[in-house]
Amino acid sequence: MPRKSSGPWYWILRKQWVVNIRGKRHYLGPEKEAAEQEYHRLMSVPEPTPVRWESVVVLFDKFLEWCQKHRSASTYEWYSQRLNEFAPRVAILRVDQLKPFHVQDWIDTKNSSGHQRGCMTAVQRAMNWSVKQGYIDRNPIRHMEKPEGGRRERCVSTDEYSVILKHASDQEFRDIVTFCWETGARPQEVFQMEARHFDDVNQRVVIPKSEAKGKRKVRIIYLTDKALEIVRRLVRTYPKGKIMRNADGIPWQRNNIACRFARMKKHLGRKATLYELRHSYVTRKLLAGVDSHVVATLAGHTSLNMIHTIYSHVAHNQEFLLQQARREA
Repeated sequence: MPRKSSGPWYWILRKQWVVNIRGKRHYLGPEKEAAEQEYHRLMSVPEPTPVRWESVVVLFDKFLEWCQKHRSASTYEWYSQRLNEFAPRVAILRVDQLKPFHVQDWIDTKNSSGHQRGCMTAVQRAMNWSVKQGYIDRNPIRHMEKPEGGRRERCVSTDEYSVILKHASDQEFRDIVTFCWETGARPQEVFQMEARHFDDVNQRVVIPKSEAKGKRKVRIIYLTDKALEIVRRLVRTYPKGKIMRNADGIPWQRNNIACRFARMKKHLGRKATLYELRHSYVTRKLLAGVDSHVVATLAGHTSLNMIHTIYSHVAHNQEFLLQQARREA
């Protein structure tokens, strides 16, 4: 009959050294010296902090598991990044011990109101989900007021666009910048494009509803001549997998693009973003007199709400407003 011990002991029937640590049995091997080394290694591992079912971090894990099964990969990544950053601050807290100041102290470390709002949204969403699933009775931070979200209203001007292309060191970066400028596609849509999405006959990219943002409708990106040339060339190069890749053949990601624009700052005088090219596209279409309903469809919006927000760019264009005021019906 094996026995318990405060240190390693030799189990004759098993012909190897064994030790019980924190109620768990570990088999250390037949050689005494190697067994002692393994024993000391195991003892050096800090004892994990026990987590109870009603703990905050357990609910975070449950929520992320649900997101992974029922939401897109990008949505899961968004929540995972924020919740995993916050989790160490509340690692030993039960839900009934979570207070608004725990969240407030964390989001106060963020530089922008938009980032603060996103972080608070992630925590509140996880708690609200836990209530709906029946894991907890109430959300302890339900009534926290979110910071005002920063509006991404800035556009890349035509001159700035020229500067970006001029100082882009490789064709791959010029391709993704040009494509976003020409089509107004969302960055995440551009990152996920594959050859199977390309409809060459109708000169468009078709992202199925199951892969599109919100999973509510098919997303169709209509291609200009320049965008069509880029897609045709990349589809030939990458018939399988993502087609928008960097010079090393690795699919572009948000962080890679951010680093490229950070290096471009010395030429532009500011740090641009890929999403600003989308706003530029919408603004250019509106200034060209394209109906707002058509612009909304081209941009992949389900309503005119976002287009009306983008109209703020147009509202500051005095020359355009004067032309519209003088325009005959």
